[in-house]
Amino acid sequence: MKEFIFKSLKIFFSIVILGTLLMIGVYMLPTNRVENNVRKSTETLASEGDYKELISGDITTMLDNYTDSIMINEAMYHGEESVINKAMMVYKYASDINDGQPIEGLVDYFDEDRTTHSSSYERYWHGYLVFIKPLLMVLDINGIRYINSFIQLALIATVSILFVKKKKENFLVPYLITIFMTTPMTVGMSLQLSTIFYIMNISLLIMLLYDDKIRSNNNYIYFFLIVGMITSYFDFLTYPIASLGLTLILYFVLKNNDSFKDNFIDLVKNSFMWACGYFGMWASKFIIGTVLTGTNVFKSAFNAVELRTSHEAYGMSIKRMDAVERNLDCILNKPFIIVFILGLLFVGYLFYKNRKEFNKNHLLKLIPFILIGCMPLAWYYILSNHSFVHSFLSYRGLVVLVFGILCGLVLIAGGNNETKKKRK
Repeated sequence: MKEFIFKSLKIFFSIVILGTLLMIGVYMLPTNRVENNVRKSTETLASEGDYKELISGDITTMLDNYTDSIMINEAMYHGEESVINKAMMVYKYASDINDGQPIEGLVDYFDEDRTTHSSSYERYWHGYLVFIKPLLMVLDINGIRYINSFIQLALIATVSILFVKKKKENFLVPYLITIFMTTPMTVGMSLQLSTIFYIMNISLLIMLLYDDKIRSNNNYIYFFLIVGMITSYFDFLTYPIASLGLTLILYFVLKNNDSFKDNFIDLVKNSFMWACGYFGMWASKFIIGTVLTGTNVFKSAFNAVELRTSHEAYGMSIKRMDAVERNLDCILNKPFIIVFILGLLFVGYLFYKNRKEFNKNHLLKLIPFILIGCMPLAWYYILSNHSFVHSFLSYRGLVVLVFGILCGLVLIAGGNNETKKKRK
């Protein structure tokens, strides 16, 4: 137990220190080239508006230009504050006329006839700046969108190939259906939506590559701690539950254990470590930011928590189940339903093909997948305000439910090729 606690704390503080140094390093980079590309990006964002739908009338294809404009604004900021202060407080330029409108803040900054003021956004780490600021030194937002889409397609292809190489090709169908339901064309065009997409896919990639090594040394518990911390560091509160849910599901696919007790313990243990990483990393920002700047970052964070967990949205009272239903409505559209049905037909084929080998005891394997699949529903219920207002992006957490159902059914239908070969 002492060794576990020591190693966990060592990993935790190492990542916190590294994250702090990376943010300080980002604000030491020059901003002249960044500003030129932000100017070009502002024209694009202003023409598209805050929430452009790539397919008119389809909320799942909505770009979050509102948040993307905040992200590139932060990357451009070059105020006179100290580097440490800027790294911890994360300032942006806000319009003196429309303070709460980030695109207007960019437009007014580049308009000689208008004025802006600095505004801080200190309650998050904003780790995405580690990548976005260097990219903005050579590309505008359209260039980043091209590169982003290409890298994401390459990542999807790599993970798909690894499923096959790992002899888990039957689970490739659930994976591709899951990716389809994130609307990759939208994610590739959005800075805001990309962070979790990268984290969850890179996590799957690492597991498929190094599962044997990680599992043999009992290091998965630290793996989930790290994934939780990285999620908190880079994400702007989009659909973080997906980084936990998908990695947990693949964990049980690769483990393929019939023991309900062992599976339940692993589910609780790994989820707990992810939560420690996620919330611990977030809390560390409050502490470090407060200590290094003398500003009470806790106040801003607690106000945000109070708002996002409230049962009010758009100035009206809502029920917590309204947030759950609003997210479910996003994923219950015809294309998603058709593709999900195709996934069920594939599962049906596997059941028929392996009908002689099916054992009712295998149904116990479904329990972890069902519990994991319910995680996004619990997330929406607790963070009701955020989930209701931002359902167009937070609905992507429901890919955990989709991936969990399909993977669980494939597993009990005899879709684990490696296990079948061992029996033979």
